[in-house]
Amino acid sequence: MQLVIKRFGQLTAKELYQILSLRAETFIVDQQIMYNDLDNVDQVSTHVFYQDTNSVAAYLRIIDAGQSYNSPLIGRVCVSNKGAGIGSKLLHDTLDYLAQESSASKVLVESQLKAQPFYERAGFTQASSKVLDHFGVLHHVLSFDLDAYRQTRNTISVDDVHVSIRPLNTTDLRTLQKLSVETFVDTFIDSNTADDLASCMDSLYNTESLPVSLLLNTHISILLR
Repeated sequence: MQLVIKRFGQLTAKELYQILSLRAETFIVDQQIMYNDLDNVDQVSTHVFYQDTNSVAAYLRIIDAGQSYNSPLIGRVCVSNKGAGIGSKLLHDTLDYLAQESSASKVLVESQLKAQPFYERAGFTQASSKVLDHFGVLHHVLSFDLDAYRQTRNTISVDDVHVSIRPLNTTDLRTLQKLSVETFVDTFIDSNTADDLASCMDSLYNTESLPVSLLLNTHISILLR
């Protein structure tokens, strides 16, 4: 898969068709939200997606600052294979892109309430207690501090990281699964399809196989920072 970042006018007809298809499949078919996805905002957005062999595997758009809010706004976040770590990878790539290529101090997202933990794991925090109702789906506005992110990326060193080593136990499974998936996706996303990654995630890093591996390898230790 290949990471693609384009303005609306740079998208090919095939790319636009695949993007709109994934958005319709996610929000209209799967989530059954009755709305018109063509909102005339795509033209003032940056489109970030992973291009798979014959489809778009994960997608989001960044609406320009000054359109919906004074800050850039991430929206229409969707993936073809949920649980494979591709959505998290795309979000992190987007934050890296904004930190490097924009002067914005923060980026916002209007998150469905059920999706809020996904963004919070990436470092977003709730910006307001106000609840937004978009076509019957409740949302919170979340914010990500790009200035702090830039500073962390530029100043962190080995001396700043505290590492402890101890035996791995079953309470560490969720942390181990998250680390394993992120590392696997970062390493192999460029040379695999979304289906390949999803299949590997399911067979290697599911919560059933990890406890078995833990029991068979009692010498495994975990490094924490």
